[in-house]
Amino acid sequence: MITAERRLFASLVVVLCLMGSLIVGVASAEEFCVSTTEQLAGALDMAAVNSEDDVIRVVRGTYLTPDTPPTPFTYFGPQEDYGLELLGGWDAACASRILDPTNTILDGRNSIQVIDITPASTSYGDLLFQGFTVQNGYNPSFWAGGLSIGRTSGFSGSVTVEFNIFAGNQGDGGAGGLFGGSDNGLTRIENNLIVGNTSTGGWGGAQITSNGPEFFITNNTIADNSGQVDGGLTISGSAPIWITNNIFWGNTGWDLNLGTTTPVVLHNNYGTLLGSPGTGSVNNISLDPDFADIDDYHLKTSSPSVNLGYNFPAGGLPVQDLEGEPRIQGTVVDMGAYEGPVLFKDDFEDGDTSDWSATVPGG
Repeated sequence: MITAERRLFASLVVVLCLMGSLIVGVASAEEFCVSTTEQLAGALDMAAVNSEDDVIRVVRGTYLTPDTPPTPFTYFGPQEDYGLELLGGWDAACASRILDPTNTILDGRNSIQVIDITPASTSYGDLLFQGFTVQNGYNPSFWAGGLSIGRTSGFSGSVTVEFNIFAGNQGDGGAGGLFGGSDNGLTRIENNLIVGNTSTGGWGGAQITSNGPEFFITNNTIADNSGQVDGGLTISGSAPIWITNNIFWGNTGWDLNLGTTTPVVLHNNYGTLLGSPGTGSVNNISLDPDFADIDDYHLKTSSPSVNLGYNFPAGGLPVQDLEGEPRIQGTVVDMGAYEGPVLFKDDFEDGDTSDWSATVPGG
C-alpha cells in the first residue's frame, strides 16, 4: 500500500537527504541512521528509489506507524534490483548495537499494518529484517498485520527474518504476525518468537512460501496464536525445506501445517501436525514445552525441549539465541527461540539480578 502523498514525500526525502537534514550519521548514500518515525518512513521511501543496496540502522526506541496519512512503514521498490537490511538495536550514533528485539519496537497502534517490505518482481537484492518487536498491527486486507516481506512473484533475492518478536498483531484476510518469503531465492526464518497473533480469515502466527533453492526454519517459538485457517505456522512452495529445533504449541487449528510440502522435520516439539514430513525426519516430540509462565516463553528446567535440539541443522545454527545468549549451553542446543532454562520465576539465577547484554560494536 503506497499513496500519492507517500510518493511525493519520497521525492522530498531525496532533496532533504542531499541537504543532510533528514538522515543522521550517514556514512554513505546507502547507509541510514534513524531515530524517529518520520526518519524511518523517509529512509524506507528513499531506499526504494535510490538504486543502491541500503542498510537502515534503527536506534533503540518505540516507533509508532505514520499517522498522517495512516500508513504502514513501507518499502515499495517496483523498479529496484537492490538489497535492503533493516536492523534494530542501535545506540544514538549508530556506532554500537545491542541485539535485543525488546529494545526496538515497531507498533501499529491497533489500527494499521506495521510494516510492508515489497521488492520488485525482477529483483535479486537480498532482504534482511533483524532485531525488532513488531506489535499491535492490524490489516483488513490479505497480507499480514505485522510484517509482510518478499512475497513478490518472480523475486529472486533471499529473505531472512531473524531475532524478532511478533506479538499482538491481527490480519483479517491473511496472516496475523508474519507473511512472505522469497519466490526464487533462499528463505531463512530463525530465532523468532511469534505469539499472541490472530487472523479472522487466515493464519494466526505466520504463513511463509518459498520456491527458491533452500528454505530454513530454525529455533523459533510459535505459540498461542489463533486463526480461522491455522493458528501456528503454515508453509508452502517448492523449495527443499528444513524445519529444525522449533517449538509449535498452543495454537488454534494446526500448530504446524506443511501443506503439500514434504520438508525434513528434525528435533521439533509440536502439538498438532498437518501434512507428511519428508525422508530423514526424526526425533520430533509432542510434549508440553513447559513455558516459564502464561506470557513468558522461556523454558523451565523441567521442559522436555531443553537439551533436545540438533546442533548441526541445515543452514547452520544461530550463534546466539533471541536474547543474545550463547546458542549452546552445555552440549546440546535447546528447542525454541530461547536457550537455557529459567531457574527462578524472576528469570534470574539465585543471587544474580543483573540483566543480560549482547553488544555488537560497529555492525
